[in-house]
Amino acid sequence: MANKNQDVILDILVGNEWRHIHLTHQRAIAFIRRANHRGYLITPISEITQKTTSRTRRR
Repeated sequence: MANKNQDVILDILVGNEWRHIHLTHQRAIAFIRRANHRGYLITPISEITQKTTSRTRRR
């Protein structure tokens, strides 16, 4: 189980539309309970992932 304050990516299918949301684990669970959805995937964001996604491209 993830730490409730850990950052996660929530991919949730609402209707026929996938939503990709960056939030904390606790807020993701609350959103899942509240939303009328057809499925979801929670992906924890590790420190390594944050470093690789926050890099800017040099020109």
